[in-house]
Amino acid sequence: MSLTVVTNERYFYPDALAPDERHLGTRDRFDVSKQYDYPGKAVGCLKAARMLQHRTLPGAPPTLLGPLLDGQGNAVAPICWVSSNRMPDLKEFGCGHDAQYLRNLAECVARAKVRAKAGEDSIISDFGKEADVTPGTLDAARLAVGAAFDTMDTLLHSPNGDTAFGLVWPPGHHAERDLAMGFCYLSNAALAALYARDHKVQLRPGQPNRVVVIDIDHHRGNGTADVLADQPDTLLIDLSYRSPYDKSRQRFTDGQYDAVQDRYLNSGNEYPYSRPDKDWGFEAHPMKLGPNIVSIEFEGEQTPQAIMERFLGEVIPKVFEFSPDLILWSVGLDSAMGDPLGGLGNLPSSFYTMIRGLRIAFPNARHGGLLEGGYDELRWFTCLPPALMALHEQPQDSRNRCKAFGAYRRAFTPQF
Repeated sequence: MSLTVVTNERYFYPDALAPDERHLGTRDRFDVSKQYDYPGKAVGCLKAARMLQHRTLPGAPPTLLGPLLDGQGNAVAPICWVSSNRMPDLKEFGCGHDAQYLRNLAECVARAKVRAKAGEDSIISDFGKEADVTPGTLDAARLAVGAAFDTMDTLLHSPNGDTAFGLVWPPGHHAERDLAMGFCYLSNAALAALYARDHKVQLRPGQPNRVVVIDIDHHRGNGTADVLADQPDTLLIDLSYRSPYDKSRQRFTDGQYDAVQDRYLNSGNEYPYSRPDKDWGFEAHPMKLGPNIVSIEFEGEQTPQAIMERFLGEVIPKVFEFSPDLILWSVGLDSAMGDPLGGLGNLPSSFYTMIRGLRIAFPNARHGGLLEGGYDELRWFTCLPPALMALHEQPQDSRNRCKAFGAYRRAFTPQF
């Protein structure tokens, strides 16, 4: 078995494109000098993955970390790399997005291109919620979904049960059927899940593939839920942060209270907001419900142990009950402890343990992932490689490359 990383990196480097082709990410609403989802994020994650891949290539230049070895001291199999240029037609998104929404997005991008050619500010901020549109936004989003589809093809066509990870940008788990939100325009994971479900390669001949999406981004996967709700043969398990809340004052309280201003500063780390906040002007945004949607919320920042306990106690039984053919991780590095827009409490070992553990628990399923959020450079380089290695290593290898995994390994042994 080996891992294939699939990217739409053609749009990661805006300077390589003409101004009317660039996707520039989203400017922070409270300080326009900052950009949290921006090309630098995509390039940083790309570099982190490339550094890991280079350690698996035979004859690669030596690095400070050296080559990756297996339990017998042999070099691990090379990580494969695919730069995808697949750009699906808008009609291919009809299973997940309203036709009028797609037309409106295309029209907004056309306006941005006109601005760019006129030398004006080409960022349009009134299309969605925290989802600015620039000239290359739609093409970048289409390529991201195309790379996600190629990721599913890699998983389903592999005769050896190889794994795959879609290192895609922009992210997608906030994009609803008719609304762009939170840096997301097309619902990457949900569209990929439906594509895999209806794939011509059926892992149980004569039956649609059963696909579970496990969202471990800090924020709620409202877009994935909106698209997948009530869809047969799919399951979404969404682990997310929930802000502590003062009901009497209608305020989030996960910031520091300022007595002079009588308000909490830097609050509201959940997204989208499940309740209103009068101080900040946040409005509640409901998350779609359905029998195939499981929301596991953590109020306030957590210890890694607390997250893992609920993962073992609540997620694993649900996945066993569902009996998936394919497990798709929606990986948000912003759930790592210390992320500026998240920080749920995961450690690098948390990503490794959850993903590697499910490979042990479900040896006959296909395993893959897609990149979502993550807004801190340190965590791109410390958390993405463990997630990738959890997909790359032989799941039954007795060696525990991650020491913390050893404490949980037995809990993933099939027992339901």
